[in-house]
Amino acid sequence: MPNCRSCGTRNIAEFKTVVDRSQNRSVPFSLCPGCGSMQHDTPEFKEESLRLVDLYGGLGDHYSMFTMELGQRIFRDMPLIRYTEPGTLLNIECNDGVLALQWMSRGWKVVGTSVSEASRRRARERGIDCSDVPSGIRRKDFDGVMLETSYTHFNNPFSLFDEGVRRLAIGGFFLIHGIDPSSPELLDEDTIGEFVGYNNRTIPSPNRIIGWMRDRGLRLVERYHVGGSFDMMFIKIGRSDC
Repeated sequence: MPNCRSCGTRNIAEFKTVVDRSQNRSVPFSLCPGCGSMQHDTPEFKEESLRLVDLYGGLGDHYSMFTMELGQRIFRDMPLIRYTEPGTLLNIECNDGVLALQWMSRGWKVVGTSVSEASRRRARERGIDCSDVPSGIRRKDFDGVMLETSYTHFNNPFSLFDEGVRRLAIGGFFLIHGIDPSSPELLDEDTIGEFVGYNNRTIPSPNRIIGWMRDRGLRLVERYHVGGSFDMMFIKIGRSDC
């Protein structure tokens, strides 16, 4: 498919092939790096029978829908990401790798981590190099680090932030997907997270995270709200031994 029918981006690449069992044929899908839409050129393919799981693997739930929307917004609304040449990305707590796929489809080389054995397995099935913890990754010159909202499940999320900062090159970006405060007043207040199996977790406030990053040589350059996510992007301008 040469050009995106939605936004006009040229020369979009094939991303995934889906089997159309009703017609006993394969349907190649392309993913546009400009707007994030999935498209195909197969006549008479019944899209109403297509499920999210057919394109993105074994999730196919609300999390997948949110993650796909988040990936589309990142590349559409964040100029620093949209106009940066693809490089290396460390995706800490990458879950099942659904968001990492968005980066890989745009030419990024992604290394992921997840403490969940099941998530690591599914991420690897999607072609993602995934280990258990970032402390085992020797590389310290990633062009970008991305931390998904799973950090809210940890007793000390700043330990994950620290692992990411230590592996980020000077000039690289650190992107955090956080919990969206329900009101502006909560920008300064920590909240208590109540999740299945993760009760009474203290979630650091956005402004606390910003201050922590600033003390380690990272400057806040962007803030975005996507759905229930409060996204912050930092640039590392400090010491290489942070």
